[in-house]
Amino acid sequence: MSSFEDINPGARIKGLDAACIAEVISVSLFAADAFSLIFRFGGKVAERLVYRGEETSFEFMSGGRAYAFDADAEFLRLAFEAYHIRLAHLFDPYLALSASQIEALPH
Repeated sequence: MSSFEDINPGARIKGLDAACIAEVISVSLFAADAFSLIFRFGGKVAERLVYRGEETSFEFMSGGRAYAFDADAEFLRLAFEAYHIRLAHLFDPYLALSASQIEALPH
């Protein structure tokens, strides 16, 4: 069980928003028993007043890793190649002609 004072920027809290886990961006003391929280959840940013006693309904999530580099290399190569093909038309406007077996004739 975490306390009211454990709500700091960077904390991940389940229960601030019903949709998902929220990440606290900013904490400002609003009154002796209230914080003004700015938090991010699901690509949105919101602000909410949190009063002492409400932290019992929150679930503090562990930090975990923001990024991991332990993915399968073959999937990474496949994703890179798909992205490369997706953007290829920006660099070669005649990509379809060069990729197909069509021979362009002078007429």
